[in-house]
Parts: sequence; C-alpha cells; structure tokens
Amino acid sequence: MVYRFVDTDGHTMYVGSSFENKTAQEIQAFVQKRWAIEVFHRELKQTCGLARYQARTSRAQRNHIALSILAWMGL
Repeated sequence: MVYRFVDTDGHTMYVGSSFENKTAQEIQAFVQKRWAIEVFHRELKQTCGLARYQARTSRAQRNHIALSILAWMGL
C-alpha cells in the first residue's frame, strides 16, 4: 500500500509499505522512528569516527562500536 503525506510546508512524501491493516497515523509514526534511527547512524559515523575504523578482529570491531555509542551518548 502507498501512503501520501503532506507536511506543513507543502512538501509531499510517498511511503510504500507491506504492512497490512495499518492506518496512515501508524505508518507515519513508524517512518518517524525509522528516520530517528537513520540520524543516529549518520551521527555515529560522522562525529564518532565509526566509518573510519579499520580492524581485523570482530572483537576489536565490537569494542569500537560500543565505545562510539558511549561517546555519542556523552555528546
């Protein structure tokens, strides 16, 4: 199903969803939560150096991700 949302500035956004029996308000709440997650990932990569780290072991990668999240929380 495709939903059409118009914000107060008149910009139109179309959202396609495979959810069945959902109202437009439920889909809009889902999209807002999804956008917040996208912003979180972008901030982790840009401000905490998550994208620039090069590690060979999975343990080092997990440690760096965890410390990046803690640093983001401190900002």
